[in-house]
Amino acid sequence: MKKASDLRIGDVLKEGGNYLKVISVTRHSTVGQMAGAVFVKCQNLLTGNVIEKRFKPDENVEDIYLERRDTEFLYSDGDTFYFMDVNTYEQYEIPSSYIGEVQKFLTPNMKIPLLFIDGNPVTIQFPDTVVLKVISTGEPVKGETDNVWKSAILENNIETMVPPFIKNGDLVRVRVPSGEYVERVKG
Repeated sequence: MKKASDLRIGDVLKEGGNYLKVISVTRHSTVGQMAGAVFVKCQNLLTGNVIEKRFKPDENVEDIYLERRDTEFLYSDGDTFYFMDVNTYEQYEIPSSYIGEVQKFLTPNMKIPLLFIDGNPVTIQFPDTVVLKVISTGEPVKGETDNVWKSAILENNIETMVPPFIKNGDLVRVRVPSGEYVERVKG
């Protein structure tokens, strides 16, 4: 058990039969006789739905520990994604609904942690940014300034805006899940 005021991003709560991963926490304190509150935005690990909860700061919540295993993404077959444990070579199937919108950033052979509850895989622990190859982008126009960005198609078929110096074949770091360009990666 944990006090609501001690909740952090990444904590997982158990409520009924649902497992809720904390994705944001806002603490609101008041003065006088009014009580403060803790507002928590959570993602249901089994359905992917995002909900908001309100707790009293001293309210007890049931938090759980998720086992983490390093895996490699193999492939997807319709609505199922396949991962392999890099240590034991055991394979796991995860429905796309457990992964959510970040599934478009998965590329074959990507190393990604898989999270387990009671020995069952429930979701992946996706990083804040990923490195992807630029498949198609236009040539910069001579005389353009650095503040005029151009469109680029990445290896996962996501379109994003990049600076004019980015060329086909370059590796770029993008934010998950927005797909926003962060930087060029030497590689």
